Amino acid sequence: MEVDEQLYLGLIREYDAARVDEFNNVPVFTIVDPPFVPKRRSFPNRTVTVVFVTVLVLFGTGTWFVFSEYLRAVTEAETDMAIDLPAWLWRWLRRARRSRQG
Repeated sequence: MEVDEQLYLGLIREYDAARVDEFNNVPVFTIVDPPFVPKRRSFPNRTVTVVFVTVLVLFGTGTWFVFSEYLRAVTEAETDMAIDLPAWLWRWLRRARRSRQG
């Protein structure tokens, strides 16, 4: 029984030592491929981004302008035009078209 215990304890010590050695031999960083600078950009596409932002800014500016004109008209008229937004917008567009024509 004593021999079995000694053998068991010796094997446990060797197993623990092997585990520690294995942990110490593992590299912290593994370099798979060397880094390189690409010859041309792949993403984001600058042209698409500029066109998208330009359209977005133009739409936002137009919306802001029309809404500010609507608020100005509502505060000046002091009537209940808030309910009749489509009719006001239609009148505003006709007036803008007429002023552009002559």
